[in-house]
Amino acid sequence: MVNKDLILLEEEITNREQALEVMIQKANELGYLQDKEIYKAEVIAREEMMPTSVGFKVAIPHGRSKSVSYPFVVFLRNKKEFIWDDRNENEVDLIFMIGVPEANENNLHLRFLAEISKKLMNDDFRENLRKANNKEEVYEMLQDINEKVISNN
Repeated sequence: MVNKDLILLEEEITNREQALEVMIQKANELGYLQDKEIYKAEVIAREEMMPTSVGFKVAIPHGRSKSVSYPFVVFLRNKKEFIWDDRNENEVDLIFMIGVPEANENNLHLRFLAEISKKLMNDDFRENLRKANNKEEVYEMLQDINEKVISNN
């Protein structure tokens, strides 16, 4: 699910819509999506139900969709915090976008959500994500989560 090419660092995003567009475009460019507009509509519909900002300046937008070819996680680290949703005014600078195929019997997105949530409770983990110098460092930090999710498959 975690791929170095889906790690975006030092972005200059100013709102949720822009963040989703950049992340979805990257997943689309790399062949994870069959139809980016369908996936985008489903992620936005999920956001409208309830914002996916989870505290600690982190958001985890996600969606199960028939337009997802392969499970993926896009990680985006923004240069500055921005308000994810006016309903709760949580600022974010770390975003994990999870995409899984609709016919996902293994609930990969729920397992990834559970594992990343555990890690995000750790102040050092969040701080290390913010300080990482390059994609390789972030990738290594996320590999533990990836391995736990995949090994339970």
